[in-house]
Amino acid sequence: MTEDQLHTGNRQGQRKKKACPYCHEMIWEEAIKCRFCGEFLDESHGEPGPDKGDGAEIIYEGPVSRIVLLPVISKAIVFLFLLAGALYGWLRFAESRPDIIAKLNLPGYLPFAIITIAFVCAGLWLTYHVFLYRSRYYLVDSEHIEYERGLFSKRVDNIELWRIQDLRLDQPFLQRLLGLGTVVVISTDKSFPALAIGPIPNARTVYERLRKAAVKADEQRKVMHWES
Repeated sequence: MTEDQLHTGNRQGQRKKKACPYCHEMIWEEAIKCRFCGEFLDESHGEPGPDKGDGAEIIYEGPVSRIVLLPVISKAIVFLFLLAGALYGWLRFAESRPDIIAKLNLPGYLPFAIITIAFVCAGLWLTYHVFLYRSRYYLVDSEHIEYERGLFSKRVDNIELWRIQDLRLDQPFLQRLLGLGTVVVISTDKSFPALAIGPIPNARTVYERLRKAAVKADEQRKVMHWES
């Protein structure tokens, strides 16, 4: 082994690793870009995000994950199963006690009419929640956060980043399994003192980039937040 190779081997043996601030995988200490998540660690070498036209870098844009529809769909399925069970029980009762049914003098199509109406109502309720989900839209850039919602009439609220007092990343068990998370923004904005953005994909990256953008906005506006 030559002396140059020996020195090269010694230098490689002294290399240290650090955790990526975005995905927490171990990478070389001098790395400027994570080989796991692709995020740049040195802002001077970072690739600028999409520009929306006014110089602001887009951090996240889009609706929340479809997982928010899971409780709604589950309730609709349980309701329809219970309704089908009730219809089956009624038919068995009518078959075993026709004398009581005759005394009630109910039309034979009544149970089927009730379950048909219930199915239609459940379908309309589910459709309403699907459109309600699609009406929620977030735009987070390096200057502000826009939250748009509304099914028949639209409403857009805006939070300037320098108003942000604190950020929190919530990842319940199911969201962690699906690679999702919710970024909670605590601000001095009166309309939304606490705004939850999520569940969204790549929530850790959005959280870190939003945190850096909020600190930069505070420095530009010379804002200091006091904790009560």
